Amino acid sequence: MQARRLAGLPLMLIAATLITLVSGSLSAQNESGKSKSKGTKSGAAKSGSANVRAIDVKADRLQTEFVRNAALIARDYADAGQLEKSKQILETLLKLNPALTQVRERIKLLDESILQSNSKQLEIDAGDGWSRPLAQVFKGRKFRVRATGTYKFVTDVPLSVQGFPEGAQGLAQGIPCGALMGMIISKGKPGKPFVVQKGREMAPKDGGLLVLRVNTPPGSQCTGKLQIQLSGYAQTKP
Repeated sequence: MQARRLAGLPLMLIAATLITLVSGSLSAQNESGKSKSKGTKSGAAKSGSANVRAIDVKADRLQTEFVRNAALIARDYADAGQLEKSKQILETLLKLNPALTQVRERIKLLDESILQSNSKQLEIDAGDGWSRPLAQVFKGRKFRVRATGTYKFVTDVPLSVQGFPEGAQGLAQGIPCGALMGMIISKGKPGKPFVVQKGREMAPKDGGLLVLRVNTPPGSQCTGKLQIQLSGYAQTKP
């Protein structure tokens, strides 16, 4: 019955209630300590201390029951496909008690389930430069990119035995020449390119449109198709 009542509560209210329970229990324990220090002065103080200890026991039982029921609600959310809601409740429980190793492992499993969900298969042409927007990604929400395939590129850029110089014009810095890279265009402004290569998982600082390309210098001729798999919080067009 208690678990059913919790299901109707907003997630923020559940979190606030959990925190209130813990802080209330700690407050009662502090009052218990104060009463103990005064216990030698009067019999009334001793009686008050005993009452506070009884309240502490009740508070601990209530906290334990609430945590158990909250975990049940998290499971029900996961069974209903609401993985993010389930994760939010479990993260709150973990903040209250970091020693809950089973909860920590469950969060890891949920993270992987989220990253495997909403999978889409796409293809890009290595010769197109930056691809068309492939998906909408969201601030703080994880998505995964995986890539396979091969391509060829020919360039007329003159090279020395040193190869491409660091930061050569047209090449993204810090990303190997020829590697697949990505960028998020947020509010019409291109972000900093990031390396993708075979795959990457990330929770972007800003939401926007995801684009990909291979890191090759201007004037290069690239031929070949690359297969892209997007999953997690990456919303592609139908």
